[in-house]
Amino acid sequence: MSFQTSDLRNRVVGARLQKDGKMPYFYKWQPGDGVRYYDPINFDNYKVSKITASPFFHTLIYPLVELDYQKIIYVWTIIQYVLLCLMTWLIIAMAGSAAKKWAISILCVTLIYTAAWKASIYAMQLYLLIPFLVTLIFWCFNRKKYPLFFMALGGVLSAVLLLIRPNMILFFLPFLFLIDRYSYREILMFSGAAIVMIIACVLPSRQQELWKEYFQSLAEQVRVHQSMGTLQTNPPDPGFKVWEGWDAEKNYRLQRESDVINYSESGNVYILFEKLFHRKIPLGYLTAASLLSILVVFLAYFWKSKQRDGLPNVFMLGFSIYMIADHFSPISRNQYYTVQWFFLLSLAMLIYDHRYRYIYLLLLVGLILNLINSPYIKIEHTLGEYCWLLGFTLLSLFYKTPGPDHFKEKA
Repeated sequence: MSFQTSDLRNRVVGARLQKDGKMPYFYKWQPGDGVRYYDPINFDNYKVSKITASPFFHTLIYPLVELDYQKIIYVWTIIQYVLLCLMTWLIIAMAGSAAKKWAISILCVTLIYTAAWKASIYAMQLYLLIPFLVTLIFWCFNRKKYPLFFMALGGVLSAVLLLIRPNMILFFLPFLFLIDRYSYREILMFSGAAIVMIIACVLPSRQQELWKEYFQSLAEQVRVHQSMGTLQTNPPDPGFKVWEGWDAEKNYRLQRESDVINYSESGNVYILFEKLFHRKIPLGYLTAASLLSILVVFLAYFWKSKQRDGLPNVFMLGFSIYMIADHFSPISRNQYYTVQWFFLLSLAMLIYDHRYRYIYLLLLVGLILNLINSPYIKIEHTLGEYCWLLGFTLLSLFYKTPGPDHFKEKA
């Protein structure tokens, strides 16, 4: 393996610390800790650790973290491909025509050639879990048989999504538009299952301590990314060369010799603003602009609510709102964040209608920009993402299904 895998390592170390009863989010390696907590990118002068995954995600990977790190890399790589295949299979299962099934399959193959996928594999990131869980929730909402069971399952999956990435709460705001589509019992099963799941994972005192420190660390991460992080003197890197099956020198050499290049861009609004105007945007203005953008999109949808159809629109709107906040984040986002769009791209194939061909053309342009690495376009991948953001926002506002049975129900 010639991958960097730096992000996977900090999640493994975070899970080990948490499993061993230690607090992970401000941890810095100390002499005597050995290789169990060793993370070569966590040696800096900042107070906060590089560990940024939630306590719940750390709990999810407990079964993996006792393996040698080299084995964990192989397992996590396989998991990412399995998640992509399962997500594609679920969308195909809802497609009513052979043409759409083939289109979704071709899209799946195409996505592994995007800069987003390559960056995600290169860094061993967790962001593919987001579209995978959203796909499962969408699938649950489309079940006509045993609706109470699937609404409860959807509630549990929604809780898992929030516990992995708390700012996904924005994704669920447009679900308010679905209230009139479901019975009180279905709504109770969905919300009740989600609430019980969250309480069970947050209520224990140990979990409360972890979540408190987690949110404190996020606030400090904002300061770090805005060049205002709290500094302290930390022990130097001991420079381990071989640890847990990982040969650092060998893998870095293979990485340099590899013909796979990790093209990565940070497309945050604050970074683009600074490049364009050569000055930093104040955090207050950045937050206000984010909230205003979300409000405008939400109100536009509300104004068009009598014309929209329902479920696909709400999922597209919710995810677009979440991604607006993601782009306005004061924490820099790398290329691997882009894999979060994979669900909406698959959904677009599932509900394709030629009446919206100009919007689909915009989505296609976004996909092409994420496939190419052109010396003539400086930020092609970032432009591609903004094409998707605009395209899916427009599709959420204007899309109307051609008939009541637009998805094929599976037994």
